[in-house]
Amino acid sequence: MSAPAVAGEVLERLKHEFERRSAPFDYKPSALLSLLHAVQDAYGYVPPAGEAAVAEFLGVGANRVHEAVTFYTLYRQHPYGKYHVQVCRTLACDLCGGHDLVKALMDRFKVAPRTATADGLFSWETVECLGCCELAPALQINKEPFRGPLTAGDLGRILDDLAAKEKGNGHG
Repeated sequence: MSAPAVAGEVLERLKHEFERRSAPFDYKPSALLSLLHAVQDAYGYVPPAGEAAVAEFLGVGANRVHEAVTFYTLYRQHPYGKYHVQVCRTLACDLCGGHDLVKALMDRFKVAPRTATADGLFSWETVECLGCCELAPALQINKEPFRGPLTAGDLGRILDDLAAKEKGNGHG
């Protein structure tokens, strides 16, 4: 889905969802984070027009909305790859080889964290904790179940399979 050009486009598309998500709140601006999630669910990230739409709907300043988007790492400010890989970086995962997974991602993709590859298929980042230390080192791709324990070789095979799947679907 392409990025909306103006807040009005976002409001038109998401008005009912904004109303539904803000209904439980006596103080409408309390729905800020929920509405940002609605925008991200619809567009894959929170574009500037999405920020403006949330500010307009809630009757709050644009800076307040932008501060939330930039403070919380769960909000994306630009599109990620179709497959977004999150590698746990906490102690258990790091001690069990999480750093090897990160190095494999950096070597393979040659893009900064939270940046899509040129073909738009992959992006990656480290995250503070996935909450599954028993799988260390663990990762998650999109909203799929956690995977682990993994080696860099295991990760390479997973990524190869995803790339091959996309090539078979006419991408690449």
